[in-house]
Amino acid sequence: LVGGCCGTTPEHLRQVVERVRGTAVTARSPQPEPGAASLYQTVPFRQDTSYMAIGERTNANGSKKFREAMLEARWDDCVEMARDQIREGAHMLDLCVDYVGRDGVADMRELAGRFATASTLPIVLDSTEVPVIQAGLEKLGGRAVINSVNYEDGDGPESRFAKVTQLAREHGAALIALTIDEEGQARTVGHKVAIAERL
Repeated sequence: LVGGCCGTTPEHLRQVVERVRGTAVTARSPQPEPGAASLYQTVPFRQDTSYMAIGERTNANGSKKFREAMLEARWDDCVEMARDQIREGAHMLDLCVDYVGRDGVADMRELAGRFATASTLPIVLDSTEVPVIQAGLEKLGGRAVINSVNYEDGDGPESRFAKVTQLAREHGAALIALTIDEEGQARTVGHKVAIAERL
């Protein structure tokens, strides 16, 4: 117990200790639910609607409007595009800042930092660059998702797979995994299952 200003235990704490002394600690058995989280809410990966909607309009490769706002540093417009998808019922937001000639780390820091508090939804960090993903993870609270990992360049210690999975472990992030290996995209059911089991 923490002592009072004179090194004595406050009376109310002494009474609590006396009351619970000898009481058995109740065993707990938490059942974690797979999901992602923002600072504000958790979203389970399994949805009653049978699919999870990931808002893609905050992806510089998929949305011209978002890309132009990002290129012009209109950060508030980027945030408003995220909020539009929240209002439309997305479960998570895909954030991709990859664009040739840009400093992806700086763009990711700027936008992930803003999305961390402006969006109530978990963020899916979508980049082919490991430093860009790391920049996003360092700005986000909750549990983010990394899109994606695969075995395109193998699974050795210097592979992208090894680097991204290490980041996921360090930050508690979830992963989207694709059935791609050193031979390319799996085409048959058997090949897809084999890669999935390896992943």
